[in-house]
Amino acid sequence: MKLIDRQFVKNYDKNGDMTFTQVKMVETPTLNCYIYRRDKMDGTFFSYEVFYSKRRHKGDKLPGGLVEAEDREVYPTCNSFGFNAKETNDIHRAEQFLSEFVKKLNDKELGKTKSEFTDSGDFVKDLKSKLQVTPKVKGQRGRKRIERPQMQYPTIQQFGMKDILKMNEKYNQPLAYQQLQKDIKGGVVIEVGRVKSSSGRGKPSVVYGIVKK
Repeated sequence: MKLIDRQFVKNYDKNGDMTFTQVKMVETPTLNCYIYRRDKMDGTFFSYEVFYSKRRHKGDKLPGGLVEAEDREVYPTCNSFGFNAKETNDIHRAEQFLSEFVKKLNDKELGKTKSEFTDSGDFVKDLKSKLQVTPKVKGQRGRKRIERPQMQYPTIQQFGMKDILKMNEKYNQPLAYQQLQKDIKGGVVIEVGRVKSSSGRGKPSVVYGIVKK
């Protein structure tokens, strides 16, 4: 397959002769994607053209009764822009267009492959083998359970969450709060009230007390 020349001069869309220079090429399983810089003959920048190439094959018919002499890629015509070709003055935008074309072609090829496997009934089987899925063992968990001692409460008449955390280093605030709510339901602890800070700012803090038996 003959690829598009890295640099050539051509008069496209009746704008006069211009120099076309390849900036980047990305291969996909089916077609190649390109960025070409287009400059006027005096060296003035004109635009970037981004596209995935179409192909012609030896023996294909051409206008005027001619036929293709070899397999080759062809540069997009004016009618291709908006479909398999785009134009921009910004190189970053050109890179984005290129990535979109590459993704489009790769997704299309992946869809074909998936369809083939699905028809044969082997798609799921093949996918599992590629992912190397390890079956879960019944009763096995992802994290090892941390054993914590029973939560202790201060002996003072009233105490807050900060006091509880100071006495129970194995507990963080969410775990301590969960256990506290269980003990409130179990009749071990009681919510006494809410106390404002000395500065008077922020939400009042909840204070608790031990239920006397």
